[in-house]
Amino acid sequence: DHDTAIKQLDRTFATWPNDAQLLYLSGIAHTLADDRKTARERFARAIALDPALASARTALAQLDAGGAVPLVFTPELVRPWGDAKAIVTVLDRYAGTARTMATTRASFQTQFLKLLAAFGKGPLAPGKNPQVRTCPIDRVAPLWSMAQTELRRYERLGGELEVSARFIARHDEIGATAALLPNARTQVTAAGKGFRTALADVGELRAEWMRGVVPELRFAGCSDKLLAAAVADPERYRIIQTDKPDPKPQVQPPRPKARATFYVDNTACPDVVDVWVDGTLLGQVAPRRRSALVTDGGERTLCLISPGAAQCGDRGTVRQVYLHDGWTATLHCPK
Repeated sequence: DHDTAIKQLDRTFATWPNDAQLLYLSGIAHTLADDRKTARERFARAIALDPALASARTALAQLDAGGAVPLVFTPELVRPWGDAKAIVTVLDRYAGTARTMATTRASFQTQFLKLLAAFGKGPLAPGKNPQVRTCPIDRVAPLWSMAQTELRRYERLGGELEVSARFIARHDEIGATAALLPNARTQVTAAGKGFRTALADVGELRAEWMRGVVPELRFAGCSDKLLAAAVADPERYRIIQTDKPDPKPQVQPPRPKARATFYVDNTACPDVVDVWVDGTLLGQVAPRRRSALVTDGGERTLCLISPGAAQCGDRGTVRQVYLHDGWTATLHCPK
């Protein structure tokens, strides 16, 4: 009944005045009622709203040609619960969102630690510095902005994750996931746990920001309004660093060499022995005596000879030794 159809469709236009499909159906009804003028107007509006609506284009062409206008309409079945394919699609979407959230969380943590470092706190701070009492705005503002952006992005992604998680949980409750493949069922279980973890993470990140960064910002006078202004116009808030001359290196006086007391044991020899260290005569050791001598410790050149017997440098007269307290050289002479 085209008259009833026209009445019903006219009522729907009060709620959906710009629905191309409804306008097309109204045009068909007016065509059946032989109201070709109104039908043409409805088809034209439908095409204007949805140029890809082929059924309306065909109907308008047939109407202008004076031919019969067929009804081309396929009802769409709306699935309130979805099907297995829809569940798998949502599982994939959930996994993709979770990966993006993990990346966003890591980025936020990086900016968070850099912010703390700007105030001399946290593991990235360069050594122990005094507490910052003025706002280093040129360094803090971009980090603050990036951290805020990542935190808001994480929260937005959390909302998307929640939609997917609720869809999965609803289907799991009614047993719609039982027919999925084993790997998909594993994803269903992981989605429930992962969503609870994500909820905890959001609270943790917010608390981390409020307890870790906000007190430092307030102490240094870095208000949100000031930081936002610096982000909008960084040149205006750029802090000019004054170059300072490099400090002159302090030349430390050379440390004196440690002195060493060593011994030359000449108790087995009947002749005097000259003791030369690094080519300098240090002293003599009497025959049948063991004498102590003092000189700089360390690696030295030692020569022990009897006067007139040879010269230091002759074969077998010189050796490298490391002199230290208590070191002893014992001479052996033929009897």
